[in-house]
Amino acid sequence: MWTHLLELAAIWIPIINLLFAAIVIFLERRNVGGTWAWLMLLLLLPFVGFLFYILFGQNLARRKVYRIKPRNERLVRDEIAAQVRRIQEDAFEYQDDGLKYYEPLIYMNLVSSYSPLTQDNKVNVIADGDEMMDRLVERIKNAEDHVQIMSICCITSLLGMRPGAESLTH
Repeated sequence: MWTHLLELAAIWIPIINLLFAAIVIFLERRNVGGTWAWLMLLLLLPFVGFLFYILFGQNLARRKVYRIKPRNERLVRDEIAAQVRRIQEDAFEYQDDGLKYYEPLIYMNLVSSYSPLTQDNKVNVIADGDEMMDRLVERIKNAEDHVQIMSICCITSLLGMRPGAESLTH
């Protein structure tokens, strides 16, 4: 009987460990050094290594990114309720009259995904990568606290490797 259990363990432990390794690789794909360290731990300590990863390996900062502070959550919830009420009373003021046409979509967004409409947003579309990098490096150099950006890149390039871009890593 024990030999049968050992044979099953010899088959299933590597398979389960391989699945655990795939999970670690998927979750740690941005940190190559960390990924290799966790994979070594998995290799040396099957099951126990994965338990350690679950307990200690998750990047807590990554979890906090999407967490809204309770005070801010209350403010957002109050703003959503106010926007819903104003739309229902046909008293919502749009800064762009063209948005009135999209009111059903705005309302649906409010009630289904709790996403308030924001107005007076500033968007700069920069099609030239060199110009974008120049602006970004300049803003980082002049920043007192932090710089908020949202960037969508549609091509592969070496812009981040050019001279002067090292301030992106500081």
